[in-house]
Amino acid sequence: MQGNRSSNGKDAHGAQEELQNEIAELEDLLRKAKQRLECSELRCEQPPRSSSATLTTSSRGSSHTDLLHQDASPTTQARPSHQLQAQTPPQNASPPRHHSPSGAPLSHHQHHQHHNLLLLADSALPLGSFAFSSGFESYRAHMRAAAAHPSSSSSSSSHPASSWSFEADFLPLSVASFAATSLPFMLAGYRAAAAGESAAACLAELDDACDAATVCAVARRASVAQGRALLGVWEKSFAPAGGGSGAAADEDEGGGGDGYGDGDGGGDGGPVRALKEFAALVRLSSSSSSASASSAAAAARRKAAASAEGAGARRNADNAGGKEEQEDEDETDEPLPPSASAHFAPLFGAVARAMMGSPPPPPSSSLAPNPDPDPAAQQMTAQQQAAYAFVLGHARAVTSAAMRAGVLGPFRAQRILAGAGTRRLIAAAVARQWDTPVEAAGQTAPALDLWVGRHEILYSKIFNS
Repeated sequence: MQGNRSSNGKDAHGAQEELQNEIAELEDLLRKAKQRLECSELRCEQPPRSSSATLTTSSRGSSHTDLLHQDASPTTQARPSHQLQAQTPPQNASPPRHHSPSGAPLSHHQHHQHHNLLLLADSALPLGSFAFSSGFESYRAHMRAAAAHPSSSSSSSSHPASSWSFEADFLPLSVASFAATSLPFMLAGYRAAAAGESAAACLAELDDACDAATVCAVARRASVAQGRALLGVWEKSFAPAGGGSGAAADEDEGGGGDGYGDGDGGGDGGPVRALKEFAALVRLSSSSSSASASSAAAAARRKAAASAEGAGARRNADNAGGKEEQEDEDETDEPLPPSASAHFAPLFGAVARAMMGSPPPPPSSSLAPNPDPDPAAQQMTAQQQAAYAFVLGHARAVTSAAMRAGVLGPFRAQRILAGAGTRRLIAAAVARQWDTPVEAAGQTAPALDLWVGRHEILYSKIFNS
């Protein structure tokens, strides 16, 4: 019994020694970790060496322990970290520089241009595009009907209606059609917005030409709805916030500005002023259209009242109505203002031109560091970016419509938009229509106009068009 007790005591004593040894090792590790932490804090808090400081070769080659002792001395001890964080930069400190992928710093104008381009390409821009499928819903319904009732012609074709694919069939067709019908007007609106005092008149002519070139009435209504929504976003959001680079530059320099600018001189005051005048023209056209509609309704009511009376009273009413119509014709002999529908494509180009602005003039001195490249080359690059964003917005809207219709899932939709095929499709469409005049703009896929036009007769639908 005594032997067992002694052995148990030895085991307990050995276990205590092992625990004490482990505690000692852990304390040693903790002490070393604290020392390393203090060394790293001292290195971070060490003030930078000035060029005027004279350091000897022996001090530069001293060991790390000597450096820590020097930093820990009362005469050379660095300030605590909370004091370093409390320091404020000087008031005249320059803003952070943004760099391009090549490594060169971006100018303020380039950064402002890039920011506004992202705003125009934002899917959350309140244009009502989510309510339009650009013919996809009608296309899908007609493909279902063709697959359910195959004919001899469709069954003998190499591409039956039952095997259609959004990515391979409808998206390329829709992008090519949109680029052929709308991109020339968008590019013309971008160029016309800088036409000086006649910019608003040029936009009105482009708007009228776009209205005449859009054959399908459903597509025309959708274009006008999105164009007026974009004009409202410009007036209520972009322009008051300094959407034009000229106004934004004044604001950054300390000036106030109302977002419109004065329109004088260079910069993008011309496009901003053109949009302001065009918006007034659209409102005037809307009021004149409502007035003419009310006068036509009044004339119809007078004619109906005259036809309800007797023969003699009808003759008197016809004579009176003839006099009134003659007076109305005399009153309408005054020249009416040109009508403006505010189609989406020309307005997108004008808004993009006003927001992205013109490149700053090159420096007068050739000795200036990092002179800006050719302004014409910069302007062409900005115009190409705006055109790409315009076509990409259509591809995104159509893909979103397919996703909400249950054809695509959200991940597949994003994979389609991010794929190399979509990038090549959009770039090829922009390059193909880059030099196309508005007189040559037209529908390259007539079936799309039929699908869009027949959307109204669908039994059930979730989109407006």
